[in-house]
Amino acid sequence: MHTKFSGLWVPLITPFKDGAVDYASYERLIDHYLAFGVDGLFPLGTTGESPTLDEAEIDQLVERTVARAGKVPVLVGVGGNATRKVTKELKRLERHRFAGIVSVCPYYNRPSQDGLIAHFRTIAAETDRGVLIYNIPYRTAVNLSNDSLLELAAVPNIVGAKDSSGSIAQSLELLQRKPADFSVLTGEDALHFTMMANGAEGGILAASHLMTQGFIDVTRAFQRGDLA
Repeated sequence: MHTKFSGLWVPLITPFKDGAVDYASYERLIDHYLAFGVDGLFPLGTTGESPTLDEAEIDQLVERTVARAGKVPVLVGVGGNATRKVTKELKRLERHRFAGIVSVCPYYNRPSQDGLIAHFRTIAAETDRGVLIYNIPYRTAVNLSNDSLLELAAVPNIVGAKDSSGSIAQSLELLQRKPADFSVLTGEDALHFTMMANGAEGGILAASHLMTQGFIDVTRAFQRGDLA
């Protein structure tokens, strides 16, 4: 059984100073958002400059995030367009105690729907932790269809999606069709209200770095059924 991921998640930026990761500022940021009461932390997304980081920096960021998060769950960005490299990185990081991963659709390669399904099935088979699939076609040049995503939702540890499909029609259809135990977290800040009004479990929102309390207030209002 996996925890259902919901609420407001911060896709943590990675601060730099003099050409190196500024770990002290990173830890202060984590403490800052925990004090607001965010529901989860997401290091190593593209918001966190993950393509620019080496293995040692990645290890340090994951270790420090998990250590400071306490009981707040952590989802780590582990994705790419080479399936074997993704599974190798996942295995390398699994010594850290995080709840699951967010894994982006393979960019540039433009795989078929069958290729996308095979990619994510392979990743999920390499871990017992929760896997959220990140669909963002306007950055990856490939769109995971709702049919494909819902087929993947049948895999026990593929537990949700970060949805940035770029199509409100596709996003709303996903919310209508998804299983009850499958979490849809919007990655579109401007659609946070719309998606939650239609049944999304929450959001992974870059603007929550600055508008933290506002996004928390909206999230809590939905959680208590206060649409007004």
